[in-house]
Amino acid sequence: MDFAISEIKKNSRRFAKRQTTWFKKDESIIWFDIESEIETIIKVIEENIKLKTRAELEEEVKKWQESNNKWPF
Repeated sequence: MDFAISEIKKNSRRFAKRQTTWFKKDESIIWFDIESEIETIIKVIEENIKLKTRAELEEEVKKWQESNNKWPF
């Protein structure tokens, strides 16, 4: 049982690391310091919200497919 628990913990840490590595490659993601003032976070979010046209979304999907050969969802 101890072995199973240690394996689950180890594999969970590895999975979290892979997720972090993958997300850090995406330049469209904005990272926030957990200790940032909420007003600062809200301001950054508001400044970066942009409604996209259908054409822009289709272009994004096309680029995603070409680079990853997968759907973005």
